[in-house]
Amino acid sequence: MDARARVVLASRAAGLEGPLDSPWFHLREGEAFVRALGLSRRMGFQGRLCIHPDQVATANAAYAPSAEEVARAERIVAAFETAEAGGAAAIQVDGQMVDYPVVHRARAVLEAAAQILVAAGCRRRRAVRALVPLARETLRNWERHGPEAAWTGPIARADLAVVRSHLRALDALPG
Repeated sequence: MDARARVVLASRAAGLEGPLDSPWFHLREGEAFVRALGLSRRMGFQGRLCIHPDQVATANAAYAPSAEEVARAERIVAAFETAEAGGAAAIQVDGQMVDYPVVHRARAVLEAAAQILVAAGCRRRRAVRALVPLARETLRNWERHGPEAAWTGPIARADLAVVRSHLRALDALPG
């Protein structure tokens, strides 16, 4: 087993969050960096150490939940909470069995998305409330214009400067 995989496994076995992956030193190999980030996320790392400022936005975007992941997580949590209130401990959402471990992961996705908004200056409660319509609008954009249009939002890119400017504009609105 690869040493990095052992680090992820040991972290999870100890009940810890996914670890941070080691730095990428090949600064001129941007496409390879993106591929490495994808592999790292699939392996269970929750982020990557960066050695150059140009790597930060790419790494943030790679580890941030996509709009599709946020929308799916919202569907899972909402459906499970309703079913759980009726006494069920396992249901199906979008053809997939959903039980407590799946709901735990869906809640973690929503938490990660909320943390991105909080880091941009949004109050936590507002951040959580903002995710539902954002996810719905992203899915509508996907259906109307394809995935490229849906994936270009500032939250999906973890573009905190744009998110902050949007939040300032929202705060300036009456009511």
